[in-house]
Amino acid sequence: MLCNKAEGIFLLGIAIFLVGTVCLIAVEVCNVYPARQEQAFQAINCTIVDGNMEASEKCSNSKNGESYPCLRIHVACGKELKSDGKLQHKTPRLLSKDFHSLQLQCTYTPEQCMQRNQPKPHLLRLFQSGNPIGATVHCFYNPEDPRQVIAQKTSVKSYNKLVLKSMAWPLGIVVSGMVVVVTAGCVVSALRSRKGYEKIADFNTRLV
Repeated sequence: MLCNKAEGIFLLGIAIFLVGTVCLIAVEVCNVYPARQEQAFQAINCTIVDGNMEASEKCSNSKNGESYPCLRIHVACGKELKSDGKLQHKTPRLLSKDFHSLQLQCTYTPEQCMQRNQPKPHLLRLFQSGNPIGATVHCFYNPEDPRQVIAQKTSVKSYNKLVLKSMAWPLGIVVSGMVVVVTAGCVVSALRSRKGYEKIADFNTRLV
């Protein structure tokens, strides 16, 4: 009876281990891998070549589905600038706010979508206070796809915290499952060995 309970705990440990492994893979795909991609972006100085409010975007928390104008900023980066500082005739790149905004068609969400106590981004304030065309901005670009340019990037320290925070609990589940499996396995092995010795002793007793 005790052996059966130990075997049940052994199977429970395997289940816990599998759950932890699945969680670990999910966290890696959803959180860690995108963050690692963002860290691959390299710093570069870009020049603002255009900015307009021609595009529109819906607020993520909007109930009526109404769209509002949003700011689109285009920049020329690196070798797209001549040595005399004049812009070459190349297609400007859309500047995205951050890595998670690369799929959006605007640099910044409409002001109607921003929280009231949220400070306005620096570039948005520049366009509202004057004409920053030609101003130099510090950006980050994707070496694998230079068309992707972002205005801000997560620091290495924040990235390390994200990895530790995201990986800690699934690793804890995996380790817990392994401990349960090893402990239950040792108990089962000891009980079976003891049972085997008892059978041998009983057999010797009958022979006597």
